[in-house]
Amino acid sequence: MNALLEQKKADALEHERLLEKFGKLKTALLGEREKAGLAEDRANHAEALAGKGCYNNEKTQVLHLNKNPLALAIREKHASELASLNDVICVLRAGGGGGEDVAIEKKKDIDAQKYHQRLKESFREQISLFREAIYLLTGVCKYVCV
Repeated sequence: MNALLEQKKADALEHERLLEKFGKLKTALLGEREKAGLAEDRANHAEALAGKGCYNNEKTQVLHLNKNPLALAIREKHASELASLNDVICVLRAGGGGGEDVAIEKKKDIDAQKYHQRLKESFREQISLFREAIYLLTGVCKYVCV
C-alpha cells in the first residue's frame, strides 16, 4: 500500500513538472510567434518604403553619373539617324529631282489620310448597324443609339 502511495506521489510530482515545462514551452512559443509577427510587419513596412523610393538621407548615398551609359547610347543612336537624314536632304537638294520625290511623298501621305478617313466612316457605319441590330434583337439600348 505504501508503494502505491509513493508511486502516486511520484506521478503527481512528475505531472506537475510536466505541466510547468509545458507552460514554459507554451509561453516561449507565443513569444516567438509575436516576435515573428513583428518582424513580418517590419519587413512589410520596409518593402513598402523601398517600393515608394523612400530612403534615409543620412545613410543613403546617391551616385550621379555625368556620363550615363544609357543616355550616351540614345544620343549616339539619334545622332546617327540625324546624320543619315541630313545626308538624304543633301542628296535631294543636290539632285534637283528631289522636288518631285517630295511631291510624290506628299501625294502618298494625302492618299493615306483619305484612306484612313474612309476606314473611319466605314467603321462608324458598321458600329451603328451593330448597335441597331442589338437594339432590335434585345430591345435594350445598352450603347448610345444615335
